[in-house]
Amino acid sequence: MRTLVICVGNAMRSDDGLGVRVWEELRARGVDAILSGPDMPELLDSLCVDRLVLVDAVDFGGEPGSLISARLEELDPIEIRSSTHSLSPIHFLRLIKEITGHPKEVFVVGVQPKSLDLKEGLSEEVERSLSAVLGRVLEILRDGLEAIQG
Repeated sequence: MRTLVICVGNAMRSDDGLGVRVWEELRARGVDAILSGPDMPELLDSLCVDRLVLVDAVDFGGEPGSLISARLEELDPIEIRSSTHSLSPIHFLRLIKEITGHPKEVFVVGVQPKSLDLKEGLSEEVERSLSAVLGRVLEILRDGLEAIQG
């Protein structure tokens, strides 16, 4: 089963830099991952995989730094309030999956941002969630669906 990890973020937008930090940590651990800015359509050719793990700052109305991880189909598009990107990566992946049938499985690992202001560095709340995000991504890579249900 071919798995792709895409980390989405912008290090100049405070907590939106989560994807950049996770990407750096995954690469340091030898995990092959792609870093994307807001233009996910440029990755269209990379999405023909069996399993995709998306890491992003996601406004789902939780406490800053709280974690959400779920299969794409389990996320309520109304509950996912917004993304820092013009076309939410979650909505983009939903559309691509409906049109092409790929990726077959999509897991979303997101963190509620505290701030998306123009500045470098994560808020304390999101910084504290970094190890939990990394742990969740590594669990999904190792265990697949069982990790997301745990």
